[in-house]
Amino acid sequence: MESATTAAFFLLVRTAYLGLVVFKSAYCIAILIANKTSKMITHKFYLRTTRTNKSGQCALYFLVNTKPLTWVATGVFIAEHSWQQHKQLLLANCTDYYSVSSRLNELKAKADIYLLKLQHEKRRFSKDDFTRGIITGDADQVFNPLLTELITEYLDVNKLSWGRHRHYEVFRREMQELRPGTRIKEVDYLFAVAYEKYCIKKGNCKNTIATKLKRLKAVVHFAQLKKIIPLDPLTGYKISSHRSNRTALTRKELSQLQQLASQPGSMHTKNIPALHHFLFMCYTGLRYGDMKTLKLSDIQNNFIRIDMHKTGLPVSIPVIAAAMELLDVQPDGKCFRVLANEPFNRYLKEIAQAAGIHKKLSTRVSRHTFATLSISLGMPMKVISEILGHTSIKTTEIYTSVYDEMKSEEMKKWEGLTIAYVAESNRSAAAS
Repeated sequence: MESATTAAFFLLVRTAYLGLVVFKSAYCIAILIANKTSKMITHKFYLRTTRTNKSGQCALYFLVNTKPLTWVATGVFIAEHSWQQHKQLLLANCTDYYSVSSRLNELKAKADIYLLKLQHEKRRFSKDDFTRGIITGDADQVFNPLLTELITEYLDVNKLSWGRHRHYEVFRREMQELRPGTRIKEVDYLFAVAYEKYCIKKGNCKNTIATKLKRLKAVVHFAQLKKIIPLDPLTGYKISSHRSNRTALTRKELSQLQQLASQPGSMHTKNIPALHHFLFMCYTGLRYGDMKTLKLSDIQNNFIRIDMHKTGLPVSIPVIAAAMELLDVQPDGKCFRVLANEPFNRYLKEIAQAAGIHKKLSTRVSRHTFATLSISLGMPMKVISEILGHTSIKTTEIYTSVYDEMKSEEMKKWEGLTIAYVAESNRSAAAS
């Protein structure tokens, strides 16, 4: 008695669910009629008798009338004698008739809604999307996917450099921490504001926040390209940043480091490799990540030829004799045995003190030094830009303002000379 009641209750719930699904289907049909849509993609079930499981049951597929026809496995298996193909009918002699029948009705209703929404939003049919929306998940996974899933797809589609890929993985984790379960159609102006506040709370600087928000915009634009969303919901959101302070060494300061390198006894032994690595980056403009993985095989005919980690773009950098002398080729073929970033910067602090330089040295300072000193030596901006691997010459031109600041700082020495000259003149006049 109890089992019969339970079965009846189960059937009632399934019927109510299917009634709701049928209502949604009717609603979608009404939308299509209202929009006067033409040429609809249709589907039907097809029992493939050549594909059977261990029990001898045949695999039931969706047959979608695309060009060419698309076959999609439903995951349902039915005995051949329990299915009428022309009537699309499951016969009562089917094992587990009620559960199989309910599953088929559910799949059909989901497919109807899916294809109607596809037509309404004027999107192309995709077998993978159909499978994800009907068989393994629901339509929301296609028409309104989770933001984190969309980021994963963005990474799969776009060939990003190792460094950028890692940043997007961090971005995906932050989206999960900020608002778990957020779907792409829930991303709007207020979401961007919430993310900005989240980054501020984490202690990120203004430029870092601007970069992170650009990643959010990139994923939103990706959703637009996939026709998941028609418009950019972040159009009104302005990303603000400020020009960072680009510290670079003067010729004199670089000379002080060169002199220190020629006198190994004047500093602790552990600092010597770090100084050599820093000078090599000053001479070539390489980033720390590229220098860390540089191999001797990457240097051909005194030219470094690599794809940069950050951008993935190829660069060709001439290597001067002073840089070649700094190489410390390792058994694995790498040019240096480079320390991790944190201890490397710590050693650079000690090196600066030993050389009498009152600037905070870092791996970035070496790249800035190469750019500004190249400008001061009269190298064409286009050549500097290509060596640095910049995608736009405007990025390289930023260093001209850094060079101007260096010149202004040097010119202050004249002010001191003028004051000294005036004081000497006053003393001469008083004596006479």
